[in-house]
Amino acid sequence: MQIHSKGIIKIEFDDLPGREIGFCQIYPNAFKISVDRIYWNAVNDTDRFSLLVHELCHCEFDIPHYLRGNAMNNMVFY
Repeated sequence: MQIHSKGIIKIEFDDLPGREIGFCQIYPNAFKISVDRIYWNAVNDTDRFSLLVHELCHCEFDIPHYLRGNAMNNMVFY
């Protein structure tokens, strides 16, 4: 396994669709973490930290939120 840290992390707060509270996008020299602003304002610091670490791990290790196959068994947990 190769860790491919990009060095630049951008965090953006937005109104995300549906029940989504965060996601991470990989760019050639950066990661961009998008966080639902309503969720962020409603939770405590521990939940905020957990969300950021969770999303950063998706980018750092290039792990999708969902794996292919059965939708009932494809959630990725950290």
